[in-house]
Amino acid sequence: MLRSIILVLCASLISAPATACTLAKVGGSDAQINPNRIDSKLMSQSILAHTNLARCKKRRKPLEYSRNLTKAADGHAEWMGKTRTLSHTSTKSGQQKLQHRLKRARAPYRAAAENIASTNRMAFPRGASFGIKDRASCQFTDKSGNLIPAHTYDSLARQLVADWTASSGHNKNMMNKAYGKMGGSVAFDPKGKNCGTYFGIQVFTD
Repeated sequence: MLRSIILVLCASLISAPATACTLAKVGGSDAQINPNRIDSKLMSQSILAHTNLARCKKRRKPLEYSRNLTKAADGHAEWMGKTRTLSHTSTKSGQQKLQHRLKRARAPYRAAAENIASTNRMAFPRGASFGIKDRASCQFTDKSGNLIPAHTYDSLARQLVADWTASSGHNKNMMNKAYGKMGGSVAFDPKGKNCGTYFGIQVFTD
């Protein structure tokens, strides 16, 4: 009798479903981004939500939003957008390296990392071709002929996190168990190809 009870309990444990990972709701993240007036906090929280979803799938604890890290990210994203340069090293005085930017933002840390990326203003289908209806008015179409919209806060955050996840080095930073806080940001380069480019960044500390 005891043996059968143990077998039933073991079967129940094995078949128990894992906790489902869900995307945290961020109010306003479905709004289309005005590239000339980007809501820094909303962008950072949207990036955080998608980062935490990716971490959950790998059984990592969620990161906390950090205003100071968002401030550090804002400054470097702005520099990348203005200079049209994707780089961890800035030419801006006092903000050349990540450690300088963290000190300037008054963000204490023992361990830190930074991910950067660039992507289009328009929400082009990932890995798929698109058509050009009228480049001057930013009208592009997918393979079905539907107009491709400009990014929302949510879709841009999803795109950036997908790009970082696909890169082993960037993904390692996102999944690092040593980090507990994150701040993110984007800046816009209006001269980028196909109606502009966003430069995205996320900064992690313990």
